[in-house]
Amino acid sequence: VTGYRADEVVGHPSRLIQSGQTAPETFAALRARLDQGRIWNGEMLNRRKSGELYWEDSHVAPVKDADGRVTHYVTVAIDITERKAAEQALRESEAFVKSILDSIPQNICVLDPDGTIIGWPPAVDDPSLFPTFLAMPEEDGAHVVDLGDGHLLVAESAPRSIAVLA
Repeated sequence: VTGYRADEVVGHPSRLIQSGQTAPETFAALRARLDQGRIWNGEMLNRRKSGELYWEDSHVAPVKDADGRVTHYVTVAIDITERKAAEQALRESEAFVKSILDSIPQNICVLDPDGTIIGWPPAVDDPSLFPTFLAMPEEDGAHVVDLGDGHLLVAESAPRSIAVLA
């Protein structure tokens, strides 16, 4: 994960891989748990030997001698950089959809593939006022959505569809 060989890190302080971008509170929580002789786990933004930043899910455990004194610590870390990037992309996508919903003056709702309403603008006080939608898959992968008021909406097959209430 780090790019270092074992002989380059064993016995050296963990500052070797610290990026300086992990919150001080994270290190305070880590130190408090270890001072109590307990295992700590959490997420840290660290730096590989190459200089590249990476996220890790880290588990640090104190190793004790026969008398119960901590002699050293063992860390098991999993690279979660891709997961963190996916989470960030999801947050940005959700913020984008929210900004669209918040700026549209019409009564509009976002539907999941089953036609369940999963989003609406803040101006709509009661989303139950939207009609019940019936989605009918077509041979070309599109859906015809019956808006219940004599209007039909044709939507491509996608994770989310948008319907406008007339």
